[in-house]
Amino acid sequence: MKPPFRLVVWELALKIEEAAYGPDNPEVARTVGNLGIVLRHLGDFEGAKECYERALKIEEAAYGPDHPNVARPVMNLGTVLRYLGDFEGAKKCHERALKIFQDKLGEDHPHTVKARNNLAVLEREIRGEG
Repeated sequence: MKPPFRLVVWELALKIEEAAYGPDNPEVARTVGNLGIVLRHLGDFEGAKECYERALKIEEAAYGPDHPNVARPVMNLGTVLRYLGDFEGAKKCHERALKIFQDKLGEDHPHTVKARNNLAVLEREIRGEG
């Protein structure tokens, strides 16, 4: 069976960017994160987790631990950890992403609102309401 086209496209884009920029460039991190999103949507949660962890490592090295660009892979990692049943890890990620977005972008920014919503959904699920 052939892999889905969108997966092939992101994998090819990643190879091109790694060759052009090197494996630890923030541009590569964005593509790795997008590949993680595709894998998550395809149900490959472990593959998605690996992508988000790699993207996070690259972004932290490039921008430091409290930059909004770091919060994106943190939030995505929290989502996939939730799908994998690691609610404690997911909560830590969602709380971290929310704090970064609140501190750097403000309470009303769309990223902050999304992070707050992700944390609320997780907390409802932990309480058995989700």
